[in-house]
Amino acid sequence: MADELLSRWWPDTGACAKNAPHPNAARIFIDYVLSEEGQRLLAQLGRTVVRPGIEIKHPRLVKGVKLHPVQPEVAKNFEAMSKLFYEIVR
Repeated sequence: MADELLSRWWPDTGACAKNAPHPNAARIFIDYVLSEEGQRLLAQLGRTVVRPGIEIKHPRLVKGVKLHPVQPEVAKNFEAMSKLFYEIVR
């Protein structure tokens, strides 16, 4: 059940909200998710991982593709960037 829930609802981003009620718990959770053990768990669930050397469940989906993390500045202008993207690709 937990595997099914995580694989269905796990986001591709991680963050700690500015006014989180338990910010230390959030930091510990993010540390775990980014740890080798956490990345292996996510990889087994079919998620894309950021840690090099972790074999993913569906390697052919990203084989030969260089993945780039999104810079925080992009999130500040997400609406404008999204609009521009769709203007370009439509």
